[in-house]
Amino acid sequence: MKRQRQGFQFRGFVALADTLFAVSAGLLLLNPIRFEPKSSAPPPAPEIESPPPPTLQPIAAEIQGLEARLDNLDADGRYLRQQAAEVLRNE
Repeated sequence: MKRQRQGFQFRGFVALADTLFAVSAGLLLLNPIRFEPKSSAPPPAPEIESPPPPTLQPIAAEIQGLEARLDNLDADGRYLRQQAAEVLRNE
């Protein structure tokens, strides 16, 4: 009968450390870290182009259409509430 070893065994941890090292080395080979020299002058800021002003006509028309739909939904909701109240009164 073979006696089992008792105590702490490092083989699994060494294998895990080797695997982590190999993965990190592979990632560094795929995407190396590049350190750029610091310059005393800040880089020039890119010029921001202003977008052309949007025409307000289509936006206003869309808002009016949405307001009309909301009014219709509100009126339909009131009508449905009245019908539901009447059905509950009849039962």
